[in-house]
Amino acid sequence: MDFYLCKRPINHLLLTSMKRIVQIIIGFICLINASYAQQPLVLTYETHALQAGANNNMILCHYADPGDGGENVVWDYSFLESTLDFTGTITTNTRSKTSDAFGQANTALEEFNYRFYLHVAPDQIEQIGYSSFDNSFIVSYEKPLVKMVFPFTKGDRYNGDFFGFLKMGDATFPLTGNYEVEADGYGRLLLPGNVSVDNTLRVKTIKYYEMPVNGLKHFTEIITFRWYGCCNRYPLLVLTAIKTSIGSSVTHSYQAAFNNKINFKLSGTNGNRPLSSIHAYPNPAADHMTLEYVLTDPGKVIIDIYNDTGKKMKTLLDSQVGSGTYRLQLVPKKEGLSTGIYFITANLNNTIVTEEIVITK
Repeated sequence: MDFYLCKRPINHLLLTSMKRIVQIIIGFICLINASYAQQPLVLTYETHALQAGANNNMILCHYADPGDGGENVVWDYSFLESTLDFTGTITTNTRSKTSDAFGQANTALEEFNYRFYLHVAPDQIEQIGYSSFDNSFIVSYEKPLVKMVFPFTKGDRYNGDFFGFLKMGDATFPLTGNYEVEADGYGRLLLPGNVSVDNTLRVKTIKYYEMPVNGLKHFTEIITFRWYGCCNRYPLLVLTAIKTSIGSSVTHSYQAAFNNKINFKLSGTNGNRPLSSIHAYPNPAADHMTLEYVLTDPGKVIIDIYNDTGKKMKTLLDSQVGSGTYRLQLVPKKEGLSTGIYFITANLNNTIVTEEIVITK
């Protein structure tokens, strides 16, 4: 009897019920997969801002087509041919290395015989300008351009304009420009050496500027694509195309580099957070100066000022402070500081940092 019942055809009602159960199961599986779908990488100040002492080691290579953006893209650059190793050195900006044009910069990036001056803050990175190592060639922005804002992820974009001057020897030329930055894609990045990095974020930057030189206008357009990973502070791959027009003459040039040391896990806390630091600007100054300091962890902050003989002049701050970036206004006349050289010494939660300042008339 039982055997006979098992052999009977399944009726239509039972078949319909089974189909519904299968559909529910499939839908439930899809819901689970969607809930665990990988979200686009988010660039933050803590993980991806330039940090003094954390240098950028990359390999120059031949340029390649950047391809398209989008979601869950596979960018295959496993074929890139290496040409030369190079290191971008990131330091705290100091007066000994810079002209007065870059007083607001707190970070300097040195690469390819140039020094790029930036102001790195929790919400954004501004480029103040750049120069040759000997300052014979200087570009300073009266209105800086914004290199990056934080946080930043797929679909985010911003734009703006900038202006300033190019100085070569005794000649000075005005320049104006604009820029647009967009995170236009995320997905898997394939690099030489069988390297595969999931959930990389691609950021596209278009920078355009014009400048009159000797009666002719120079037009330059720079399009750069950068791919970022979760656990490397700096880009894993950079592709840059440069177009320059002078009258009827048009030239094209290209730059490309990739990182061959990929981190797949975040390193220790200190490697992914900005160092405690202090920076004074404008410097030199006569009437007022801003002391900007960064504290990586909550703790005690003591800021003292000393003259050039080492004598302590005054304690400007002695307080418990939370982690973050702060600004303290220094008015020389109010603090009894005459013209001369002084040293700001900051004890930032037991990290001692010093900044030389100059007070002018």
